[in-house]
Amino acid sequence: MVPIVGSLVAEIVGNVIPNQRVDRIVQLVQLLEERLGNLEKDLLEKRLRGPVAVDLLEDAFTIAARATGQERLEHVANVIANGLSDEEFQQAEAKRMLWLLGQINDSEVIILRSRLPLTHEDVQADAEFRTKHSELLAADATHMDSSDDDLDEAALKSSYRQHLHDLGLLRLRIAKPKRGELPQFDEKTGMMKANGVDVTRLGKMLLRYLNLIPDWYGH
Repeated sequence: MVPIVGSLVAEIVGNVIPNQRVDRIVQLVQLLEERLGNLEKDLLEKRLRGPVAVDLLEDAFTIAARATGQERLEHVANVIANGLSDEEFQQAEAKRMLWLLGQINDSEVIILRSRLPLTHEDVQADAEFRTKHSELLAADATHMDSSDDDLDEAALKSSYRQHLHDLGLLRLRIAKPKRGELPQFDEKTGMMKANGVDVTRLGKMLLRYLNLIPDWYGH
């Protein structure tokens, strides 16, 4: 019963998600209606009826049908709404952002977002976010006598970070050795030591589509 978006996507839902949770699709459509309500109606209808938008919505509905929480649906809605609201709808870009979202879980989204602060002032400005997700963002403090549960949790978090690197959303900040000095290597990984982690250009694009770039971030 959503007036604009809902009437245009009902057929797509019936064809693409025949046996999955339609209630999640309904929630997604309602979120899209909220986000696209200010867009000029004729322009919105033109974009939604085009094959490019239909392709994008099919992907969105598939991800939404598997969503296990409201936050995930919010992420999907933000990607679609930002793509469709752009003055020049970049289908390939929006589709790639949606694909990337489909590759990472909610914890990985939080870890990616947490890497934005670069200065002490940034970290202070980001205090509320870091406190809210302090357990997930806590540094690995395991040792030889750590419990299996602690070791398992550390391994899981490490896999999240590695996955973000593998997708090109994060990169290590490697310090160049001084002239005449050899580079330092990490004993655990066997790779050159890094003095930090940066969000890549692609990672920032994804965060922008998710509306997760904070006001204080000016880089």
